[in-house]
Amino acid sequence: MVRPECDGMYASDSYDVLVTKNAKILHMPFLDWMSRMRSFWHLAYISSHGVHIEKMTFKLSDFMHEKIRLPSDLEEQRQIAAILDTADQQLTLLRTQRTALDQQKRGLMQRLLTGKLRVKH
Repeated sequence: MVRPECDGMYASDSYDVLVTKNAKILHMPFLDWMSRMRSFWHLAYISSHGVHIEKMTFKLSDFMHEKIRLPSDLEEQRQIAAILDTADQQLTLLRTQRTALDQQKRGLMQRLLTGKLRVKH
């Protein structure tokens, strides 16, 4: 999946590019979320050929024969993608807050354990 900020960039002719033929059937942000699931990875894996994971070649023609279950209602796909986007944004914010709190804790530990900050009884 190509993130919006990378749309239009050139990577390599070695990669297959999938474009939906009918935007009324498939919401690409929904497919982006689906592509992060292990079951989707497995479909890509069994559609690849080679002796070792690092030397395997993805066969798009094989992959296109796989069945992928998705909601037929485009609005449901949009809502699912929106919910997952919101959850992802919240997780990013919480990770940022945790990082800030961890840094604050380390600084406080440094000041307390070196005696630069004293605790009053």
